[in-house]
Amino acid sequence: MSSESQAMELWGGRSGSGMMAMAQMPDDEFESRLAMLEKGTSRIQQIKRSLMKEDVHYGVIPGTDKPALLKPGAEVLCNVYGLRPDFVPLIEYGDGAGSPPIRVTVRAEFHLGDMTGPVVGIGLGAASSWEKRYRYRRGERSCPACGTVGSVIKGKQDYGGGWLCWAKKGGCSAKFQEGDAEITSQPVSDVENPDQHDLLNTLIKMAAKRSQIDGALRVTGSSDLFTQDIDENQDDDRERAPKDRPRESSAGKEQARPAPAARTSGGSRRAPTCAKCGGVRTVIPNKYKGGWVCWKNAKPTPGCGHTFQDGDPAPAPDQSPDSDGDAVEAQDSDVPR
Repeated sequence: MSSESQAMELWGGRSGSGMMAMAQMPDDEFESRLAMLEKGTSRIQQIKRSLMKEDVHYGVIPGTDKPALLKPGAEVLCNVYGLRPDFVPLIEYGDGAGSPPIRVTVRAEFHLGDMTGPVVGIGLGAASSWEKRYRYRRGERSCPACGTVGSVIKGKQDYGGGWLCWAKKGGCSAKFQEGDAEITSQPVSDVENPDQHDLLNTLIKMAAKRSQIDGALRVTGSSDLFTQDIDENQDDDRERAPKDRPRESSAGKEQARPAPAARTSGGSRRAPTCAKCGGVRTVIPNKYKGGWVCWKNAKPTPGCGHTFQDGDPAPAPDQSPDSDGDAVEAQDSDVPR
């Protein structure tokens, strides 16, 4: 059947297409189609409200007009509409100089009903090893003494500053001076990923995911509700604005706690004293009831057990420096509930 014959069959035997065919359409047929489209749009919105959850099926990115459809959301649309995607990947290898080492393009063909049903739409997706998230990795300093990569951290000023090969990161505990060239000369910016050919499986999955989302939007006509402009390009490390919510008290208002310790002008830590009994290094946060408590099991001097509410004046710093600089930790059984 020729394309002209297909168009005439689609438009009820009328010649032409597009605006001309719509103009030739009887009013009752036009009204019927318009009502069906309105009902279909309403049902898509109902699907979103009833079956989809934010940050699971779609992501809301601040500053954008529409949420981004994610893979679970595309699967919901496909299930509701009875669509089954069939993925056809094309893998290309480059020289790494003028073209990426790996580029994957996936064509998703959407069958109606099952894989034997007719193809009612397609989706396209691509991924390459030259995308920033795959091409580069963050450079990490290595220890000149033991060679461990990623174990070198900045030393705290309280312990002399400089650099430390941290044992908790598999290091050797070696220390280095502040300006040691063996440390400071090492690049810590983005460096070329030398193992881009290990990304083949990841790129195939990413391209397939993008083609599935693209096709789900196209076939179901959901582009007025969702977008793919900011798709799962950020799925693994999406740079969303943090949804920081302040801690709230039982009254529902954020309250600032007084600092449990103060510092002298020289930087040494001074322990708080109890405003009730004057005990030194006895005041700790009350993690069960909020506020503060003068801990009865404090050492070397026990506290009086008096409690302070959030918003009370901060305990006064004692005049003797805290030698170890660490907060006193209470056992769960010791803190009043």
